[in-house]
Amino acid sequence: MNEPAPFNPAPLDRTTAAELNAHLQRPPHPVFDLAFEEEEQEFDPWKYWFVVRKRLALIVAVFAAAVLIAVLKIVFAVPLYTSAAVVLIKPGIPDMLAKQDPSGFSEDFFSENYYKTQETILQSRSLAEQVIENLQLYKDKTFLGRPSQPSEVSHLIAAVITPHLQAMKDDPGPPTRATQPPRPDTPAMTGLAGRYLSMLKISIEPDTSLFQIAFTTPDPGLSMRLANAHARAYAQLGIRLHDQANQQVEKFLQRRLVDLRARLEKSEIALNEYRRAHGIIPGLMSLDGKETVVLDRIRDLSRDLTAAQVQRITLEAQVNVINNGNTSALPAVTSNATIQNLQATLNNEYVQIASLSKEFKPGYPPLAQLEASAGRTRESMRQQIQKIVEGLRSSFQAAVDKEKHLLAEMDKEKRKALNLNDAAVKYAMLEREVDANRALTNNVLKRIRNVGLEAESETSNVSVVDPAVLSPIPSSPRKSLDLAIGAVVGLLGALLLAFALEYLSNTLNSPDEVEKFLRLPNLGVVPEFSSMETQTRQLESASRPQIPGHSGSVNRQLVNSFHPYSMVTDAYRSIRTGLLLSRAGAPPKLTLFTSAMKGEGKTLTAVNTALMLAHAGARVLLVDADLRRGCCHTVLGMQPWPGLTELLIGAGETGQMVQASDFPNLSVLMSGSKPPNSTELVGSDRMKQLLGEFAVKYDFVVVDAPPLIPVSDAMLLSTMVDGVILVVDSARTPKKQLKAARTRLEYAGAKIFGFVINRMHPRSFHYHYYYGDYYLEQAG
Repeated sequence: MNEPAPFNPAPLDRTTAAELNAHLQRPPHPVFDLAFEEEEQEFDPWKYWFVVRKRLALIVAVFAAAVLIAVLKIVFAVPLYTSAAVVLIKPGIPDMLAKQDPSGFSEDFFSENYYKTQETILQSRSLAEQVIENLQLYKDKTFLGRPSQPSEVSHLIAAVITPHLQAMKDDPGPPTRATQPPRPDTPAMTGLAGRYLSMLKISIEPDTSLFQIAFTTPDPGLSMRLANAHARAYAQLGIRLHDQANQQVEKFLQRRLVDLRARLEKSEIALNEYRRAHGIIPGLMSLDGKETVVLDRIRDLSRDLTAAQVQRITLEAQVNVINNGNTSALPAVTSNATIQNLQATLNNEYVQIASLSKEFKPGYPPLAQLEASAGRTRESMRQQIQKIVEGLRSSFQAAVDKEKHLLAEMDKEKRKALNLNDAAVKYAMLEREVDANRALTNNVLKRIRNVGLEAESETSNVSVVDPAVLSPIPSSPRKSLDLAIGAVVGLLGALLLAFALEYLSNTLNSPDEVEKFLRLPNLGVVPEFSSMETQTRQLESASRPQIPGHSGSVNRQLVNSFHPYSMVTDAYRSIRTGLLLSRAGAPPKLTLFTSAMKGEGKTLTAVNTALMLAHAGARVLLVDADLRRGCCHTVLGMQPWPGLTELLIGAGETGQMVQASDFPNLSVLMSGSKPPNSTELVGSDRMKQLLGEFAVKYDFVVVDAPPLIPVSDAMLLSTMVDGVILVVDSARTPKKQLKAARTRLEYAGAKIFGFVINRMHPRSFHYHYYYGDYYLEQAG
């Protein structure tokens, strides 16, 4: 491609000339760094405010619908009246046996479960059927829902006669038998009970024993009667349950009393028989006394036995000496005086015999007499010793017999003591059994008397603290509160729906979102051409300066039809500046405008950008390269042919095909005829050659290409130009399609200058960040 001719900014306006001069003075720099860091999101309340402004119609519609529903509910709702009776329920257990439970648990131990049980009983079907029977509600038309809605006059009358109704709040009295309808059967009664319970509400006052019984019906008198009747029926039910429990307890105690009496009689008979068998006389003979005598005898026998054993051991030692033949060593022998005298006499006779034997021969009469006397002395001494030995043997045998006797007596007394202990234990057991049976029998008799007294008293743990009174003011509908709730719910619902739709939006409708998603620079934000801008443009048309080449018959979406300093003009001026500064060294000659899908405003953006470049004094050629559905001729009001198709197929020359527009410095090459092979034509070498010729002849060449997703023409053209500008519709371009468009351009190796946000609402939050309220205030 030939080197482009230098661009002369002399004919430019002052704003554009300043922009170009600033660009030429700055040093070369890279385009846009795709690796920029994302800025941290800061909380900004204006963002939410602009979301509200954006979806204000939806919010107002939802809010109005909610308020309307609330109003209709108030208008068509039947007034309901609530009356409540307050009852005090004391924690109690009907079971008489549990009242004197020795386990130590108090009644308050069961209070939590007890209150839950009472709440369930208050809402039971059986209690509801009882009240229906008592009041004969199956004949009450108001209860059955047949009467019409009471009027305000009836409410006033009801308020006046409240004291009289309060005095007559008891059962209204049975009607005559002739007018009494039959009692409903079980299925019908079940349905009535369900209707009855739907009107009932039971609530517990926190940290108290108070229950509130409230009824809500269309009739204030009926609500009062139902609340009071329900409280009375609940109290009567408690009495009946209490009586039933007492009856069951009394029956149980009666059966128990029969068994206890039989056991007491049996135990007393066994005790008397045991006394008779063991000779126990209560009051005259003590088991403890008998036991003391036996113990004393055992202690005496033990002492005697010990002495007898000592004596027997002593005598046994002497007998052993006798058995060993050493009788002379016996203490009884050595200490006997007779034996000692005989021994002395015998010793004297032995001395005399020895003296005579020395002098005389045996047979000497005096010697023989002495020997005979000594023999008689020895015999006397032997007899004396034998007598002592016999005495010792007899004493030893007596000691042995005594020991055996004492042992036998000791065993006998021990057995007697053990038998006495066994008798005492058994006697004590029999006596305790008699005492226990007697105590149980007396206790059961006492409880039977208590049960009878309680059954006669008909006491109840339920007390009516505040009976229900007539309420002349309806509890529903609460007009002010319901209307306020409807308004608040409608407003919150509308805001939640608006923010949910904003959050779930699949489009990238802010420059920051597109910039971070595509990682491309933002070249400009084009506002939506709304009716407000059209009115402002018409009001200012008389006083604004005329733009060169402006014509009243030109498309009103062209930038030349706006005020030179309007937000639309400045938006395209910003795009022009971004385009001029998109490449280092010199502005790009060939620029391609495309979008992801059709209908995103790429053609209008390309035409207006070309107009802004031409308005700066540059020679600009606008090429409509969409050979399938080219529409530049529609925007500019020119003929669609001949054009690019004819040039590519060689059916004409460049000078013949390029048309001069109604705007100075702007030439247009239309798409021409629709060829059957548009992709082959725009991707041909001829197309690349033509673009090179246009780059030499013109200062800027703006190419309007087809969308990227449906066809591949734009991908082919992107390789022949200096760069591509991607047009994004702020309200309809999905993220996936936008990402696919960028991916295709990258795949083709195209240079992407940046993107343009199109059709941004002037009052949106994102547009506010770019321009604030400057243009809005200027328009106002």
